[in-house]
Amino acid sequence: MAIYNIIVSLKIIDFLIIFVFTFLVYVFRFYYKYFTRPNPLPGPLPLPFIECSYLYDGDNKKLFALLYKKYGDLCEYYLNGKRRILISSPEYLEKMLTPSSKDSTFMIRLPHSEGFEEYGMAGRGIIVNHDIKSWRYNRYFFNKAILTPSFNHEAVKWTNIMSQELEGYWKSLGNLNLSKDNLKNLNDWQLEIDMAEWVRRFTSDMIVILITGERSYTMASYYNLYNPVKVIHSNPLIEDSERFVKAFSDYLFGITIFMYFGYFSRRYYPGIKDKVKHLLNNRDYVFEALDIIIKKRRKEIEEMPVGTKLGHDMLTSLIITNTERDMNEDKNITKDDISTRPMTDVEIRGNLLDAFIAGVDTVSINGFWIVVFLCDLNS
Repeated sequence: MAIYNIIVSLKIIDFLIIFVFTFLVYVFRFYYKYFTRPNPLPGPLPLPFIECSYLYDGDNKKLFALLYKKYGDLCEYYLNGKRRILISSPEYLEKMLTPSSKDSTFMIRLPHSEGFEEYGMAGRGIIVNHDIKSWRYNRYFFNKAILTPSFNHEAVKWTNIMSQELEGYWKSLGNLNLSKDNLKNLNDWQLEIDMAEWVRRFTSDMIVILITGERSYTMASYYNLYNPVKVIHSNPLIEDSERFVKAFSDYLFGITIFMYFGYFSRRYYPGIKDKVKHLLNNRDYVFEALDIIIKKRRKEIEEMPVGTKLGHDMLTSLIITNTERDMNEDKNITKDDISTRPMTDVEIRGNLLDAFIAGVDTVSINGFWIVVFLCDLNS
């Protein structure tokens, strides 16, 4: 009652004074912590509430290039309440990238963020899983699925098949540009292409077949955009493969948004809130697409007699993990080491999500630069 009487007795000017005083205290505390931080590094001055988000528009490359150009090989910046250190020199990464069973300082690659909870990544898979028990469980079976000799043989086989298919698409598009006089020599063709787009779709088809054991025909869909004679494939795993590839690229982009911006900024910061709305809708589409794939494969496996030879893809391996169909069960693993229960659909989805994220965009970028390097050698 006494507190209520005090509040009622306050005037507008009193509330204004309290607000200004609280704001000044926050600003003082904010900059006191900033200027007394241990091991300070050069970097942009953070502002209260928004920190360094005034430099960030969602483009990591642009932000990092700006910081490197202005502050050098080693600098720091603040986003979402965390101090982040940008390393631009290879010599500084040597210790971080040196594997060691004793030093686990750099085991967690990304700091925990409540944004990962909303984005559906926290506590699942291995990329941003900060639950050590869950991380060990997922990492063990993720590695078990992709490090088998049969999985590697499939990767080599499908690399050859996809390469020949890609060459066929390029040759067909090149022949569209041949004049009537040159139609007799169909091997004498030239084609100007966007290599980055083709490589992304090549790696997408590769990742999909290795993870799920089924074709997505992403290269065929892209080829159909430029050729009046369409390539038609029956029973594709994904109906709209172009949207599927774009969805994972957007999902990967969204990781930085949900890591760098707090809940308030994601909802009300101009220019960010609209992106967040799109990313959440995109997240729902990605999760729904993966759930459909998992349920379809699980149903197919359940309808097969026990003992039937199954595929070597990652999805099948994860579904049969710790079940009577698991022919590669490790008898040396105990409950104290790794849980002996089967994986749930949500856990499988987390591992598939990590595989798609790491495979589609990251591998395609590496593949693109390999091609550029080879072209430079031959020029």
